[in-house]
Amino acid sequence: STGGRLYVNANLAAGEKGNITVVDMLGQVICRQQINGNSYQAVNANFSSGIYVVNFSGTAKKESKKIFIGNR
Repeated sequence: STGGRLYVNANLAAGEKGNITVVDMLGQVICRQQINGNSYQAVNANFSSGIYVVNFSGTAKKESKKIFIGNR
């Protein structure tokens, strides 16, 4: 993350798509977004400073990461 924005790079193969779900520590879904390709992509949501869990699911893998986003 940088400047309160979250970027993801799922290293997907050409034409492969995946889904990102961002959840806060209360279990509330902050956003869902489909991504594709092999480059950094911005997640389209406004985040407050805090800890979030980013869940990725694609055809070949599933992964979750706990992240901290600081706005300053």
